Amino acid sequence: GSGLTKTVAKEWGRFGIRCNAVAFGLIETRLTAAKEEGAAIKVNGQEVKLGIPTAGHAPSYAHIPLGRPGHPEEAAGAILFLAGPHSAYVSGHCLEVTGGYGI
Repeated sequence: GSGLTKTVAKEWGRFGIRCNAVAFGLIETRLTAAKEEGAAIKVNGQEVKLGIPTAGHAPSYAHIPLGRPGHPEEAAGAILFLAGPHSAYVSGHCLEVTGGYGI
């Protein structure tokens, strides 16, 4: 976990305040979709294309042990866990939501 997360957890724990962090891996969003799909937003009147250029190549997820990107609901589930009662005794932890990437 991060030094900041652990330090805040140590300093504020005596007041009943927990501090945790979530580290996300590749999560499917409009920002991680293929740029060729054409998603865009307007910023100051200019169109900004979203996504990652694929140059016609299918993405490879071989570096992720689960073999796929995460879904937004899975990312939200990690946050829900840390915000809910089931993690009442968890503090100073960085929860990795990565599909196993980095192990």
